[in-house]
Amino acid sequence: SVALTALLLALCLCCISEMALADYRVIIRLLGQDAAATDSAALEQAVTDLGERTRSRLVLLRQSGRDALLLSAPDVATAADREALLGRLRADPWIDYAIADRRARVQFVPNDPLYLDQWNLYEDAGGIRMPSAWDVERGRPGIVTAVIDSGSLPHAELDPARFLPGYDFLSDVFNDNDGTPGRDADPADPGDATLANECGDGGDATRSSWHGLSIVGVVAATTDNALDIAGIDHGGRILVARALGKCGGLTSDIIDAMRWAAGLKVVGVPLNPNPARVVNLSSGSYDVCSVFEQDAIDEVVSRGVSIVVAAGNEAANVATTSPANCNHVITVAATNRSGARSGYTNTGSLVDISAPGGEGIDAIPVLYNTGPTDPADDAIAYALGTSYAAAQVTGVVALMLAHNAELSP
Repeated sequence: SVALTALLLALCLCCISEMALADYRVIIRLLGQDAAATDSAALEQAVTDLGERTRSRLVLLRQSGRDALLLSAPDVATAADREALLGRLRADPWIDYAIADRRARVQFVPNDPLYLDQWNLYEDAGGIRMPSAWDVERGRPGIVTAVIDSGSLPHAELDPARFLPGYDFLSDVFNDNDGTPGRDADPADPGDATLANECGDGGDATRSSWHGLSIVGVVAATTDNALDIAGIDHGGRILVARALGKCGGLTSDIIDAMRWAAGLKVVGVPLNPNPARVVNLSSGSYDVCSVFEQDAIDEVVSRGVSIVVAAGNEAANVATTSPANCNHVITVAATNRSGARSGYTNTGSLVDISAPGGEGIDAIPVLYNTGPTDPADDAIAYALGTSYAAAQVTGVVALMLAHNAELSP
């Protein structure tokens, strides 16, 4: 299932595969025989004897490495035959080892100039090793990823052709802040800047976060276009559902957005004709998971939709943060560049997996906008948090589903 293997595709070192040759090749080492010091006739006879013992036609091609032999198996055609041959060779008492000869491929490495800053994507220690995964899968248009956040904006790094018609679910005029009160078909982010104490929490003034844009970019920034950063999913479609605005968003709006993204009916909103297979929720509130939330999550997951949720950044037990503490979601904590737990991340038994969220000077490059309040120019920012860790898991889940659409949540 996706929940149990959410980063398998990214973490798997899948840069090599069996050679596409006319004859299947294997590499063996004979016990008690130094191939380098043995004449060719003796080696030929040893291979002939091995073929008779293993009921296989084997042809010696050459010595390989220090003391191994490269053999061809002309009669082996199918994957099952290959596995059977290896099994027989490995069981032979005169064989030290037998392995398939495999082809190493050049890993896909994007030419985006800031990719070198994206340690989270390519490093072995704290990254998710995406180049190996991209050699297996880079994404497909049939997989839709929904980002439920503050909306999004056009950006030079986002391909408009990949975006499906989204929706603005903010029902509160103050939260909405877009000049057109109420829900509508425009999920663009107008900005969520606040004045001091405008949210009633005694907080300082804040500039607009452009959070949704950043999350969308982690998942789907255009890759290998010699511009800015690389995204994780290079071919999937993106569905933006705006449910966060000034001072956050209401649980009722977020749940409606999630259900709509999954193709479920939401009263007063047109049906979404492009249901998502994975939903990203990089938001939360301090509370237990309510029956209202859990019922909706169960309904969405029952339709084959995976829900990826940020664990939260309060250095607390994730049991205190909803919907990360709900059942049947993929709850994502953050790690730093060394692969250790980031100091700010929520933790606990309800965390399912972790991914790079950064820490200190080792931040994650994300898409951004220069506008302090209203949208202005395209930019790149460096950010920290479980939001970005969750977005990476979301992107990998989309690739997993592109590779095998039959995977269950």
